[in-house]
Amino acid sequence: MELSIISPAYYKTTRPFKYLLASADRVDINFRYYGFGQDYKDWIQTHIDDCYEQVKWAVNTSHVMFVDAVDVLFLKSAKEIMRRYMMLGHPPMLVAREKEGMNAGCWLGERDVAVAMLEHLQTLKDIPRAGDPQERWRHAINHDHIRACHDVHERIFAVNQWPTDACVLHLAGGYCDPVTGREERLLPIWEEITKEITKEITK
Repeated sequence: MELSIISPAYYKTTRPFKYLLASADRVDINFRYYGFGQDYKDWIQTHIDDCYEQVKWAVNTSHVMFVDAVDVLFLKSAKEIMRRYMMLGHPPMLVAREKEGMNAGCWLGERDVAVAMLEHLQTLKDIPRAGDPQERWRHAINHDHIRACHDVHERIFAVNQWPTDACVLHLAGGYCDPVTGREERLLPIWEEITKEITKEITK
């Protein structure tokens, strides 16, 4: 199994997603962010249309993981992500879950499956709230148009749950500052994480 990790970053500077970058460095994760420097149109562009182009044409590994940029922290290495994914039975598509259902900010699956699913999601233009990619995902899953396994025990993806033993933390929802992103929520957690590292080093 080989894993590529991608993230939509439609910003002019890296400031809004600096915590994602710092957390990736901390756990030695290499990932590709796309859309940097480009104009943001809407969530369908970033999470479905352009994501499809990335997965279909830029990803050449067997598996791909998608994570949001401004409100996500990597907590564990890619090796640990793959180990846990295999322990979960390596479902063709594993998605993050929140109380209301699937969370579209994090998913991991086989590349070919991801391409097919994103192709289908592109066609769902007439459902209620079709401008929200999460609504398209949930509609497709609930109507058995696509099959996805929810990470209900948060082995890989945790949504709005801290502390956590998950590999990826997604602080979903709420206001996102165009300059600083979700710093008001990420900074306290990041300081807690780095404080623990300092403690370990100085023991």
